[in-house]
Amino acid sequence: SPDRQRVFSQYGIGLYSVRTPRHKLIVRGDLKRPRLFDLVRDPAERRNVASENPEMTAELLAELTRWRDSRPRVEGHDPGMLDLSPEQIEHLKTLGYAR
Repeated sequence: SPDRQRVFSQYGIGLYSVRTPRHKLIVRGDLKRPRLFDLVRDPAERRNVASENPEMTAELLAELTRWRDSRPRVEGHDPGMLDLSPEQIEHLKTLGYAR
């Protein structure tokens, strides 16, 4: 069914996301402070609604964790570090994903 559709992504080494037709969850590799966006009401992904939607946040975080843990590991890389260009980092800052 369309409400069960999921698209999983990895950005660099330490940033992950899962997207449904309605929501997008973004989290760092340590799985702390997940950010959830309602793509219908907030297509620009500016308002984190994770605290207002704890069940959806937990469901997507569990699915994302299973997906992430099923992927091959890259030896010698710190999973908390991102391998991004200065332009990519600046873009993530403008979107509110990086400081």
